[in-house]
Amino acid sequence: MLNSRPRIGLFLILASMMWTLTAGSVLARADRQTPAADKTNSNFAPGQILVGYDPHVEALSESLSAQFASHEIETEFSDHGIAVVSTPPGEELAQAVSIAKMPGVLWAEPNYYARALGEPNDPRWPDQWWHHTIDTAAAWDIVQGDSGVVVAIVDTGVDLDHPDLGRLWDNSDEFPANGLDDDGNGKIDDIHGWHWYAVGGGQIGEDANIQMPSEYDPARDTIAFHGMHVAGIFGAAADNAEGVAGVARGPQIMVLRALDQFGLTTYAIVAAAIYYAVDNDADIINLSLGGPSPSQTLTAAINYALERDVLVVAASGNSGGAVYFPAAMPGVVAVGGTAADDALYARSSRGPQLDIVAPAVDILSTWASSLVGGYFRQTGTSMATPQVTGVLALLKSLRPNAAAAQLQQWLYDSALDLGAPGRDDLFGWGRLRARGAAQAAAEGLTLSVVASGEPVAAGTQALLVAEIRDESDLLSGSGIPITITISGGLELALTEGGQVTIPITIPLEAQAGDSYSVTVSWNGQSAVAAVVAGEAIPLYLPLIAR
Repeated sequence: MLNSRPRIGLFLILASMMWTLTAGSVLARADRQTPAADKTNSNFAPGQILVGYDPHVEALSESLSAQFASHEIETEFSDHGIAVVSTPPGEELAQAVSIAKMPGVLWAEPNYYARALGEPNDPRWPDQWWHHTIDTAAAWDIVQGDSGVVVAIVDTGVDLDHPDLGRLWDNSDEFPANGLDDDGNGKIDDIHGWHWYAVGGGQIGEDANIQMPSEYDPARDTIAFHGMHVAGIFGAAADNAEGVAGVARGPQIMVLRALDQFGLTTYAIVAAAIYYAVDNDADIINLSLGGPSPSQTLTAAINYALERDVLVVAASGNSGGAVYFPAAMPGVVAVGGTAADDALYARSSRGPQLDIVAPAVDILSTWASSLVGGYFRQTGTSMATPQVTGVLALLKSLRPNAAAAQLQQWLYDSALDLGAPGRDDLFGWGRLRARGAAQAAAEGLTLSVVASGEPVAAGTQALLVAEIRDESDLLSGSGIPITITISGGLELALTEGGQVTIPITIPLEAQAGDSYSVTVSWNGQSAVAAVVAGEAIPLYLPLIAR
């Protein structure tokens, strides 16, 4: 067990968001925009309106000043035709609609706030110093995670009752709690994973109980909750106003309980868990475990995964000496540890097999929900490993068609070089950088948005499709946040398949030929599509016989 025991002392992320957008998103004409129907003033500066006008029209500024007699122009970017106009607080939306109708005005809208994206509302987020070190929140501006990515965590199990438990893998071929092996894999009711345990004499017992041990007080034996801690670092639920946040928001966690309440297991059990993960389509396997001795049995299992392009990420160890097995195997991502100041964690194992390092000291994550408030701090390369696994899951979400070797290359190329220049035996290729890795993987991806091209009747919906494709014209994954600007901004995410359908209602007052534009933005790219209004659909009232 590779943690040091502490000293005692482009669719919508959610369907409900789709309904909000469908009901509230009304296009404004490209030549006269009005603000979205947002009734809350928390999204924009009180008492301010932004007015756009054509700066090339002579004396327009003077006429605007005359028309805005009741408003004071606070700031004017005359070269760009934009003015910040004051208005009584609480009247921003109504005044913007009125001003937008004035001759010469191109648009009028509240002065919307912009916030740094990514940081979640989890109350203990500020205590997770390592997120800030590896720049997780900035990576989430590029990709947040695809539910189609499956990560197997081979450990002591998880606390199924923890309110901050991330998204669990669902075995779609198995029906829960029916006592049958529905998928024919020899495992009954393996809905979210499986459990292996030693029964003596070299025999291995198995069952569907992935719940970690709960009867052990962490003051005497903390290791029983190791799996929950690792799972939380990787994928604790984010933005749920609860506890902490994991690195990967969307991917599924396949729980493979292979270590006992003392953090012990055998290579045979670990091998069995690896075979199960690969055979059940895991994309990445997290091994926050290891031992000093190599093993042909475990080597065969690891190779089984690598040959099928499954990523294997393993802790280097806490001996301060040579890298432990299986992290020492070729092809495995071997993870060492650093402290808050980017110095090497003193007990981090090192050597030529080391690939990358990540924060490993005083890492806050999920714990047994009934003890110490459900959260606890641990130290060790076991804690660094799921951070790397989480970033790889984000890269897999962004680039679902990329080979495992390419995902690793983006990871290593983007790492912060520490120690001797280039790769070295203490830090590998350097310290993990989530944002840098996501940015490297995003190179070559192209954002686009397309409208149908046919006129859309007033009062009906126009459907636009935004998508991100790679150099081979293949769609990206999901969980990619894009911003759709109509009047103000809405943050949405691409759904499975790398596309988002944007339903926008054409205003009832639209005239045939009116043009409307929608801008989508992601990672410094923008794309625009136009929708043309057609003839209004006539309304017929039924005749009532007298």
